Amino acid sequence: MQTGRVRIKKAAAAVLLACILLAVLLLAELRREAPDNPEITSPFGMVLINITDQNVAASYHVDELGVYVLAVDENSQAYCAGVRSGDRIVSINGTPIHSTGDLEAVQRLFPPASMVRMDFRPQAQDQLFTASLLWSGDAGR
Repeated sequence: MQTGRVRIKKAAAAVLLACILLAVLLLAELRREAPDNPEITSPFGMVLINITDQNVAASYHVDELGVYVLAVDENSQAYCAGVRSGDRIVSINGTPIHSTGDLEAVQRLFPPASMVRMDFRPQAQDQLFTASLLWSGDAGR
C-alpha cells in the first residue's frame, strides 16, 4: 500500500514538472515570435503603440491595424479631452494615420503652439470623436 502512494506522488510530481517545463517553453516561444511593436510617447501625454500585425491586433483585442493609445496621463490635455486607453488615432488635422511613421511625419509639420485636431475611434465603437490639443513643438520628437 505504501509503495502505491509513493508511486502516485512521484508520478504527480513528474506530471507537475512536465507542465511547468511546457509552460516555460511556450512562454519562450511566444516571446520569440512576438513582432516588434514599439511603444512611443506622444507630446500630448499619451503612450502609443503601433499595431501592424493581425496576430498582435488579436492579442490586444482590436479589429483594425493602426496607432492605438496604450495609456494616457491623467494630468494631460489628452485625458481632459476624453482620450482613453484603447482609442485608435484615425487622423491628425485631416491626414489619415496608419502607423507611427505617419504620426511622426505629420508632427513635423506642426508649428509651435498650434492647435492640433486629432480624430479618435474609441475601442469597440463606430463613431469618431475629435480632440483639439495644443502642440508644444518639441515633446515626443
